[in-house]
Amino acid sequence: MPSTDHVLEAYIKKLMEIDMGLDDHSLPLLSDKQLEEIALNSGMTADEYHAFLAQAHRHFTDGKKHLELYNYESAKEAFHQCISKFPNHYEATYLLAKSYFHLGLLQQDKSFFDHCDLYIQRCLRLKPSYAPAIELIALKQHELKSISNSGRTKKRIVLIAALTFVAIIGISYFNINNTILELEENVNSAQAQLEAVYQRQSDLIQRIEQFGSNDNTRYQEQLTHVMLIHQSIYTDKNTNNNQLRVELGKQLSELAAQFTESQDNDLAIIRDEIEGSINRIYVEQRNYNKTVRAHNQTVQKFPHSLLGYSKKEYIKNGNTTK
Repeated sequence: MPSTDHVLEAYIKKLMEIDMGLDDHSLPLLSDKQLEEIALNSGMTADEYHAFLAQAHRHFTDGKKHLELYNYESAKEAFHQCISKFPNHYEATYLLAKSYFHLGLLQQDKSFFDHCDLYIQRCLRLKPSYAPAIELIALKQHELKSISNSGRTKKRIVLIAALTFVAIIGISYFNINNTILELEENVNSAQAQLEAVYQRQSDLIQRIEQFGSNDNTRYQEQLTHVMLIHQSIYTDKNTNNNQLRVELGKQLSELAAQFTESQDNDLAIIRDEIEGSINRIYVEQRNYNKTVRAHNQTVQKFPHSLLGYSKKEYIKNGNTTK
């Protein structure tokens, strides 16, 4: 920073003269080296001058951030601060013109377009044939033609706002709908996995039925209960399969407990398969209920609830509903 207010004041005064000279095409432009010499002659040290340029760069960076956020007024102020410290910054000069252009569009104020013209010409003097500045001239001319009919412009703004609103609603709808569809797919996948372990258990029961036909009268009563419940699950569509599966699990557990008392190796193998089947079904039922819970919690929340998706039913596991 400048060591004294007097030095800073002298340099800024000189910069103001240079700034005004940018609009006089009869005056030659000063090079970056000449600007530095002016600063040094004003009493600045080289380090102080470079710190002064760093300030200008920070203003430029701030201005670009404001511009990206469509905060054109703050962007305009930042770019002004930048070129007040470094008049040869053609990018800041161009972006200052662009800020005035957008302010002119927003406020429908011709004076902003006049300032836009001023800084476009300054930019092109600093950087002849600078493409973005030339493109901005064409864009400004096009917009001025549109603004000449204020009624049409207002209608267009309303239309753009309406289309934007519709687009936001549409995008939100698809995002929400996709989220629910993904959750439903998770439920369907968990249900398919559960059906697979049900089928493996059914295959096991058919093997147990074959075992019961081999004159194993000791376990016949318990086997009969298992077979009747199994048959009801797969033949009677009006029964409560959920409750029947709970009862089937209990009967299989009791059957496995009876097999534990036997020294027969075949019975021991069937017992282990029964216990493994019961455990796998319990795990898959829990997984299924977790996916159902995630689905139901989502479809009940706003705005997902507006789409009218129904809740999924939990699977009863044991004597409690998860």
